[in-house]
Amino acid sequence: MKQTVALTLVVFSALSFQACRAPAGDVTGAFRLEHQEYCVGEPILVEFSVTNDTETDCSFDVGGDYGGTLRHERFSFQVNDKTDRPFNQTIWDNMGGVGRTITLKPGETYISYQLLSSWVHLLPPNEYSVRCERKLALDSYEKTGDREELPAPVTIGAELSFRVIQYDRKRIAESIRRMKKTERIQSKDVKRFWGGKPVGWALSDLSNKFQLGVPRDANDDDFMEAVLSSLPIHWEDRHYLEYDLRANRNWLTAAKPEEFRLTFVVRNNSNKTLSHNLTSSTLSVRGDNLQAWSQILKGMMQEAELGDTIKPAQVIEISARLNDFLTTADEQELVWRVATFAETVKVRLRK
Repeated sequence: MKQTVALTLVVFSALSFQACRAPAGDVTGAFRLEHQEYCVGEPILVEFSVTNDTETDCSFDVGGDYGGTLRHERFSFQVNDKTDRPFNQTIWDNMGGVGRTITLKPGETYISYQLLSSWVHLLPPNEYSVRCERKLALDSYEKTGDREELPAPVTIGAELSFRVIQYDRKRIAESIRRMKKTERIQSKDVKRFWGGKPVGWALSDLSNKFQLGVPRDANDDDFMEAVLSSLPIHWEDRHYLEYDLRANRNWLTAAKPEEFRLTFVVRNNSNKTLSHNLTSSTLSVRGDNLQAWSQILKGMMQEAELGDTIKPAQVIEISARLNDFLTTADEQELVWRVATFAETVKVRLRK
């Protein structure tokens, strides 16, 4: 039996939220924020729910969309401030992941939590709106066994609002501990969860964004304490700078040499002009700092007509050819460092 999905729109007011539910007999979906206010860097969780109000079972697929990331790519979150400036973070790779099929019986509700922080970098204090979307294909291929009978995916969407206040180290720690305490608690009315609250992802996200350098520990409690104790005591605007390093290829051939280029990216997520700190960066090849790096960087900056600062919302992209600095080894590792930020790329030599 083909199911239909009706949009459930969640709208936040100053004190609470109101849900406009669809009539009985449909499968309904909703997005909800746990809070309306967060501090800079505090994990923001979006609750996504699907309720089966029909008289028959319904199925849909979840997961299979997060390998190498801290987010599920079946979802889309577009964050804008009150001036309509977009804040989405685009520096991600997706390599699949583990998926499964959820089957809801009549009256059952499925809930998952998405880490909105994985779609944006550190947000400066302001008021924000987020457009949430999730494409949902009911009656999965695993259930029907016939792709031709699959209904077209429908989109569940909502626009939510929240505000961000100044950085508060204690508040972030309290938020993480609260998330950890409630990550597996389920409502008696909710029959199925997918994974629970992503505490581990939230901690890894904090470590990445604040460039803490805390390795992922097999012991979740130890990892949590290491991350929380390493959070900055005092705020520095440099944390608003988002860096990325990209290579145009990960292998080369000696017989037919191809161009190997690195692209260095800086994004200013703050509301003020900042120093981009590029001139203090280093580039190492196989563990040794490249002596010619300052001249290479100077040439890239002159070509791009860059000064020493980056404006709010500005994205700097500069690139250079690095073939001449690679050795004949089978694999080289190149590491770009800016202050506490470090990003690695590898290139392999093939015959």
